[in-house]
Amino acid sequence: GGSAEDSEYRFGKKSTGSLATERYASIQYHAGTSNDAGFRFYHATEVKFVFANFGGALPFLQHRFDATYEMLRGINFVKDLKANPTQYLKNIYVDTGGDKVKANFQLALELFGAKHILWGSDWPAKKDIKTGMQAVKDLTISQEEKSAILGGNLETIVKGEN
Repeated sequence: GGSAEDSEYRFGKKSTGSLATERYASIQYHAGTSNDAGFRFYHATEVKFVFANFGGALPFLQHRFDATYEMLRGINFVKDLKANPTQYLKNIYVDTGGDKVKANFQLALELFGAKHILWGSDWPAKKDIKTGMQAVKDLTISQEEKSAILGGNLETIVKGEN
């Protein structure tokens, strides 16, 4: 069933990003050690992309993305994005995936900022929810930023606020 407009999305005439933008939705990606979403989301600035598990390897590769992009732009091999890839990555949201490692939080905070991190448990894979929440509480960031990560940011997304 569905409308003719819905069939445009089902049959590939419009992108998922277009659908999400038109219907004010978010798109969630479950990230592993690599992401197949690529950098296509830099066009969809109205869409809230949420990547699980700190975006997989994104925080660990942030400097490589910029260095590789700059090198490839230097030989005019890639399209001009008007900014380094990490500037576009700062527009996405990530969840903590139950992580407890302070260094991982620091990398994610550096790349995405506290306003773009959502607490997540990765349950049932990680059943120790209290320790995952305590990891956020133990960060050396403001109480406001901790509250944002522990639920405030998700509330903002759900309400459709920026």
